[in-house]
Amino acid sequence: MARQTGTWHHWDDTKVNDVTHIEKPVLQDHPGTTDKPRVQLQTERLRLDFEEVDQLHQRVETLFGNGNYFPLVYEDLIAKPDKWGAEMLRFLGVEERELKAAVKKLENRPLSTSIENFEALKQDFIDTPWQGFFEED
Repeated sequence: MARQTGTWHHWDDTKVNDVTHIEKPVLQDHPGTTDKPRVQLQTERLRLDFEEVDQLHQRVETLFGNGNYFPLVYEDLIAKPDKWGAEMLRFLGVEERELKAAVKKLENRPLSTSIENFEALKQDFIDTPWQGFFEED
């Protein structure tokens, strides 16, 4: 998204492991505006990306399917960091300790707000394995 919109976040060298978020970026294409940028995604390119990730997951399961890997969904970790952090440490066989994120999530908008053609994509991915990516709470 950053490359497409020209809006970047930067590391603040005075705060190790903290991300400084640019709250109201000025858009290069629209000087004077502070609205957060939106992206437009191509259905076929997104489908290829989804397929590539699925293939990667299948390869990981094939290589480590005997229990030597710990599948973890980012959204689950963010929703319950203590629970999933503790389970991950147990899986690794290390002493349980408090885990802290080194970076913060930079984008909190729903996808329907961040993606210009969200509704069209939602329609394009009905009855596919990726339909769930377009369901919002």
